[in-house]
Amino acid sequence: MRTMTRARLLGDPFRRVRSLERALAEATAELETLRSLAYRDPLTGLHNRRAFEQRLSEELSRARRAKGCFSLLVVDLDDFKLINDTRGHQVGDLVLRSVASALVETFREHDVVCRTGGDEFMVILPDATRANLGSALARLERRLAVADCGFPVVASIGAASYAVDGRTCEELITHADRQMYELKRRRKACGPEYARSAVSMRVVHGEETQT
Repeated sequence: MRTMTRARLLGDPFRRVRSLERALAEATAELETLRSLAYRDPLTGLHNRRAFEQRLSEELSRARRAKGCFSLLVVDLDDFKLINDTRGHQVGDLVLRSVASALVETFREHDVVCRTGGDEFMVILPDATRANLGSALARLERRLAVADCGFPVVASIGAASYAVDGRTCEELITHADRQMYELKRRRKACGPEYARSAVSMRVVHGEETQT
């Protein structure tokens, strides 16, 4: 009798514990969702710029400790503004999602694919050397040529490898950016024929390489 009276006064402690556990689980799930949103691009589902910078810093530290290597790609879509202006932003979004899918399908599961700007993507390739980049670029360009958006997508791609092309995050990004813009410049200077030869002729580490 005393036990029942005390339970009525204090309430059911097990019910209160279960209620607190449910509230904690819901709060934890919401926190994980918010954390994921902070590091994900909402349109493509890829890692965003913030995640890219964090993962690049981590990969650089790992390579330095282990005296290892990794590579970085900068992928920038050619004439993307023209697609938005002539076909509409819905088609532009479709192109971005198609490119995101092509990148994920092309590279390895442990490669880090990110959308870092409007039409700019970056890929971190752990343990990839300069020699590995040629085949990776060829696969990507072939995949973009049959993009899911219904028409070929042309991208200018720059690359950098640690420690050949740089020893800091800034140096590697600068090197890859420089190559990407050089390829874009050559395409504009040489016209459509150069753009159509993207699969067979690429600028890698400042040198044209034939595949």
